[in-house]
Amino acid sequence: MMLPDPRPSVLTPPKNGLLDLVATVLTASEAEQPAAQQRLQMAVAETLMMRDQQSLALALQFASSQDAYKTLWHALCDVLSQLPDGRQTAVVFALPVILVVGSKEATTLSGALTDTASMLATLQRHGLIAEDAVCHLFPELLHPESLAAISMPDLYRYAETIDDVELGLPFERLPAPVPAKDEAVFVRYVLGIAMQPAGAPPVLRPQSHGAWAMEVMQQLKTQLHHPQVTLFPIPIQPQVLPEALRQGAAFRLEVNMQVFASGIIRKLREHNLPIVAIASAHEGGELRFTISTPGEAKHMAAYAWPLAALDSVPHIVENFSALMKECQVSDVRLIPGIQANEVNGVPFFISSVDPEAQQVEVH
Repeated sequence: MMLPDPRPSVLTPPKNGLLDLVATVLTASEAEQPAAQQRLQMAVAETLMMRDQQSLALALQFASSQDAYKTLWHALCDVLSQLPDGRQTAVVFALPVILVVGSKEATTLSGALTDTASMLATLQRHGLIAEDAVCHLFPELLHPESLAAISMPDLYRYAETIDDVELGLPFERLPAPVPAKDEAVFVRYVLGIAMQPAGAPPVLRPQSHGAWAMEVMQQLKTQLHHPQVTLFPIPIQPQVLPEALRQGAAFRLEVNMQVFASGIIRKLREHNLPIVAIASAHEGGELRFTISTPGEAKHMAAYAWPLAALDSVPHIVENFSALMKECQVSDVRLIPGIQANEVNGVPFFISSVDPEAQQVEVH
C-alpha cells in the first residue's frame, strides 16, 4: 500500500497558450517530439522576453498533471540554460549546500566561503561544469529567499546580456550566516555564472554523487570550520537557478527527516521503549510522519513534509520506509486515505494511540 497524493487537483485549467503547447508535447509521437519541444521552448522564451511573469506562473499553477508541470518546468530550465535561438548565453546557476550542524552552545557559522576558486576547479575537473567554460563562483552562502526573489524574466534578461561572469548580477548578494544551536539542518546556495557558447554542448553537466561530492564536502568543512560546531555539509550538483532552488529545498526536507527520525529513535531506545513509525497524507498537501511508542502519546516526535509540485509521494514514502528499515524499526504503518489538516484548530499528527493507527497493517 502507498499513501494517496493529498495535493488538490486542477479541475478546469484556464485558457493558456503555454498549457496548450504542453498538451501538444505530451500527446506528440516520438517523431513529433523534437518539433513540439522546440515550439514550447520558443514560447517560453517569448513569454520571458515580454516579461510576462503572470502567464508563466499561471501555467505552472494550473498544469493539469504532474507530467504537464514537469514538461513546462524542464522547458523553462532548458531555456535558461541555453537560448533556443542558439545565441551565446550566460547561465546563472547555483550549487545547493545542505548543512547539518550541531552545537551545545548558541553560535554562528560564517556566511561566506574563503576559496571558491578551488571549489570551481574541482567541479570542472570532475565534469559537472565544462572544463573549458568561462565561469565564476561567488563566495557568499545565500539564503533561498534571496535567490527566489529573482524573477524568471530577469534570469532570461541576464542570460541575454551578461558577458562578464565576474561582475555578477545586479542585486545585492547578502551572506546568510548559519545559526548553530543543538542539531539542525539548513540549506544555502553558492551562486555562479557560466558562459554557454553558441552551438556548444551544455556547460552544466549534472551527474550523480561521487568523488566530486566528497572533495567539495571536505572543502566546505575546512572553509566553514568552527571549533564549537559539528558540521556535516552535503553539496548537491550545480543546476540552473530555479532547479537548484527546487532540489535544495527537497533535499533539505529529506535530510531533516533523517535527523528527526534518528533523534527520537535514539531517545526511545535509550529507555528500551518499543517504536512505531507512522506516515499519513493530509489535506492541504502535506505528508506527516510520527515516531512514538505504543500507548504513550508523550513519547512522540512529528515531522511534516509540505509537498512541492514535483515531489513524488511514492518516492518520499519509500525513502521513509527504507530509513526505518535501516534504523531497524519493524513497526511501520501507512495510514489509508487523506486525513484532516487540523483537529480543534491544532495540526493533526497521528500517533500509535490514535484510532486511525490501530487497525492498520504493519509494513
